[in-house]
Amino acid sequence: MEFELPEESPLVLHTDGLIAGRTRDVGRGLATLHDVLASAPDSPEETCDRLLAALLPGRPADDVALIVARSPESSTPSARA
Repeated sequence: MEFELPEESPLVLHTDGLIAGRTRDVGRGLATLHDVLASAPDSPEETCDRLLAALLPGRPADDVALIVARSPESSTPSARA
């Protein structure tokens, strides 16, 4: 699979253990994920910390994997007349 992201867009990859669990509804988890990302800082590390704090306030019952990255800025200089 291949796709393009706009410059400096966040990319978040996660397992279902981050957003769903025995006592957590997947819809509520996705809504929380969206809310955190809507106001996410530029730093992938800070975004990761905020996601984990919001979605996993206690010890998770399931395995969790989370990767947060940001697409690079364009290295192509813009043409100016």
